[in-house]
Amino acid sequence: NLLLHLPQVDKVTGRFNGQFKTYAICGAIRRMGESDDSILRLAKNDSVIAK
Repeated sequence: NLLLHLPQVDKVTGRFNGQFKTYAICGAIRRMGESDDSILRLAKNDSVIAK
C-alpha cells in the first residue's frame, strides 16, 4: 500500500499552510500499474494540479 501526504500551499504567499491532502493507493492498484493514473486523477479532482 501507498500513503501519500501532499503539503498544501497558500496561493498568495506560496508557503506551506500546515495542511495536507492525503491519498492512499492499495496494493491491487499498484500491482495493476495504475498508481500514477490514479494519483493524477485524484490530484486533478482536488485542484492540487491543473486540469
